[in-house]
Amino acid sequence: MHKVASQALTEKLVKRIVIHDSVESLHKYISKEILPVDFQGDEKSIAELSEANFKELCTEEHIQFLKTLDKAETDESLRLSDKSDAEFMGMPEMYLKELQRDQTRDYLTECCQQISDESRRPTTQYPDDLVGSFKKLDFD
Repeated sequence: MHKVASQALTEKLVKRIVIHDSVESLHKYISKEILPVDFQGDEKSIAELSEANFKELCTEEHIQFLKTLDKAETDESLRLSDKSDAEFMGMPEMYLKELQRDQTRDYLTECCQQISDESRRPTTQYPDDLVGSFKKLDFD
């Protein structure tokens, strides 16, 4: 199953999938407090949780809520035009004119060259306990 999924998913997602060979292995990843008794957890059984969910979804209050959602519409007369807020305020034209000036273009080019010039980077050595203490954050 894992091999089939790995062919259809990205490498990043495949790395996130963990196949457990025992309940003890599962407990290393998911607390027993939130697992149903079916998986040797402390929570109600899957059947009990399913029944409670079903009862909640069938309450008159929830049914009325779903009917209200079904009738919901947007008021298109309040929608902003296709122009972004910046365009609406006339900002992009101002920036575009500024970027087209030779002086501005030269300045930005010089800034980019300074940033990428290794000789201009600070040579300060950082303490060993600081280096490597920051972990890369992964966002989807």
